[in-house]
Amino acid sequence: MKIISPDNKYRILWEFFVLLITILATILSPLIVVFNMPLKGLILAMDIFITFVFATDIFLNFNTGYEKRRKMITDRKKLTKRYLKGWFIPDLLATIPFSLIFFSVHGLIITRMFRFFRLTRLFKLLSANKTLRKSSELSNKINPSFIRMILLIFWILIFAHMVAIIWVAMVGVNPDIPIKDQYLKALYWTITTITTIGYGDISPLSLGITAVPANVITTFTIIIELLGAGMYGFIIGNISNLIANLDVAKSQHQEKVERINTFLKYKNLPGNIQKRVNNYYDYLWESRRGYNEAQVIKELPISLKEIVSLQINKEIMEKVPLFKGASQTFLKEVILNLEPVVFTPEDYIIRGGEIGYEMYFISRGSVTVLSADENITYATLNEGQFFGEMALLLSMPRTATVKASDYCDLYLLHKDTFNSILLKYPSFAKKIEELADKRRAENETKIQESQEEKLQEHKIEEAELEEIGDNEPQNPPMDYPDLLKVPQRISQLQISVLDDDNYLKLRWKSIKNTYHYQILKKIPHSDKWKLLNPRILTPEYLDMHPVMDDKNIYRIRGVNQNGSGEWSSPFLFSLDSVDFPGNDKE
Repeated sequence: MKIISPDNKYRILWEFFVLLITILATILSPLIVVFNMPLKGLILAMDIFITFVFATDIFLNFNTGYEKRRKMITDRKKLTKRYLKGWFIPDLLATIPFSLIFFSVHGLIITRMFRFFRLTRLFKLLSANKTLRKSSELSNKINPSFIRMILLIFWILIFAHMVAIIWVAMVGVNPDIPIKDQYLKALYWTITTITTIGYGDISPLSLGITAVPANVITTFTIIIELLGAGMYGFIIGNISNLIANLDVAKSQHQEKVERINTFLKYKNLPGNIQKRVNNYYDYLWESRRGYNEAQVIKELPISLKEIVSLQINKEIMEKVPLFKGASQTFLKEVILNLEPVVFTPEDYIIRGGEIGYEMYFISRGSVTVLSADENITYATLNEGQFFGEMALLLSMPRTATVKASDYCDLYLLHKDTFNSILLKYPSFAKKIEELADKRRAENETKIQESQEEKLQEHKIEEAELEEIGDNEPQNPPMDYPDLLKVPQRISQLQISVLDDDNYLKLRWKSIKNTYHYQILKKIPHSDKWKLLNPRILTPEYLDMHPVMDDKNIYRIRGVNQNGSGEWSSPFLFSLDSVDFPGNDKE
C-alpha cells in the first residue's frame, strides 16, 4: 500500500471522524459499565462499529507518513518503529472488543469480573488528543485563542462526565429510577461541586444506603471539591486570558492609537488634525487589520516574497505601456521594489510644477487628476490604474496635480530604484531611453505649438489696434522674439544670514519676462533635490530650515508663458564658518 501523506485532505477528514467516534465511545463506555447495560441491539451494533473504526485507524497509522524537521518521512520501517513506540499500545487496547470476548450466555450480559475491560476504549482519547492539537494548527481562518477555549471547555465536560459516572458507581444504581434521571442528577451534583456552588441538596448523608461506605463517598466529595476549587480558578484565569487574546492584533492597534492620541493632546494639536489622524488609523485597521504590509513582506523568505508580491501587483504592472515588452524577470524585480503608501481624502499626491521622482500604482481607492492650478478636472483614476510614469523617463516638472478622492492604497516606484534596475537590463534600458527621447521631442513640439499660438494671438491683437486708426498705439510695440523665449538663466545669488532666527535670505536679480521663480535645494548626503517653492513671485526667498552642520546648495530658475528657463548653477553656502549672533555673510 502506498504511504499516505498526513496532509492529505481525506486523511485529515478520517482523523476527525475517528475523533468523533472516540468521543462517542468515551461517553457510552462508562455508562454501559456502570449501569450494567445489556450488550444487544443498538449497543451491540455500535460496539462492533467502533471496533471496526479503531482497527481501520491502526492499519492507516502504519501506512501514514510523518514530518520531521519539515521533511516527509515515508520509510515503512521508520513508520512502523515510530508507531510501535508511540500510540500503538493505547490504540490496540482501545480496539480489542473485550465486551464481545467476555460475556455470559445469559442474555449476552458482560460478566461482572470483565465488564470493566470496556473502559479500555478510553485509551483512544489519549491518541485523539493529537487530532485536537492539529485542529488548532489547521484553523488558519479561526482565531487560535477561540480554538483553545473550545478545547478547554471540551476537556472540562469530559472530566465532569467521568466524575458523574464515578458518583453513580459509588452511590449505586437504582433499578426503579430511569438511567437518564440518575445520570442527570449525578451530573448536576458534579457541576455544582466543581464550580464551587454546592447547594447542599445532594450530599453523602442524604443518600442513605449506598454501594460503598459513606466515608468513602465523603472523602471522594472532598477531593472533588478541592479539585473544583483549583479548577475554578484555573478555568476563570484561562478564560479571561483567552478572551483578552481573542484579538491580539486589535488590542495592539488600540494601544498604539491610545499612545498617538496622548501625543496629539500633549502637543495641543487642533481637533480637526486629531480627527484626521484617528480616521487614518481607523482605515488602516479596517483595510489591513493594522499590519504593515512592507514589514510583513520583508520578513518572508525571498521565494515567498516573490510569490506574494507577484500575486498582488503583477496584473497592474502588465497594464503599464512603459513596461510593455519587458521580461518577466524585469517585472519581478520592479514589483519587489514597490513601496506601499496610504493617502487620506484630499491629500496631495502630486503637485503641478514639482519635479517628479516617483510613479504610482493604485491598489485601492481613487484619485482625481487636475490641472496645475486645480481649475480643470482631467480624469478620475481607480483601482488597477497608474499615473506619474513620465517621472521615470524625464526629470521635469509635473504637468498636473493629483489628489486622493478617498482613502487610497498606492504602490510607489522611485526613479532611482527604476534606474538601478535598468542597469541590469541594458537592452530594455535602450528601449526606455528611446521612449524618453520620443516623449521629450513630443513635449518640445507641444511647447513650440503653444508659443506659435500665442504669437498668432498677439499678431491678431496688433492688427485690431491698427484698424482703430488712433495716432498713438494703445500698447507698446510687441517684441515678438521675446515671446518665444523662456527666462534667462540666473547667474548671481546673494545669501545673507538673519541673526535672530538663523534663517537664510536668498536674493537674486530680477529677470525680464518672468512670471515667477522656482527654487531647488539639495538634500544632504543625497543626489536628490527638493523643490522648496514652485511659485515665487518676487526675486527673493527665505529659507527657514537651513542645514546648520553641512552645505546649503540651491538652484533657481524663472518660468513664463513659454516654459521654464534653465536651472542656475549650484549656489553653495555653508553655516559652519558663521558665528552666531552678529556675523552676516553675503
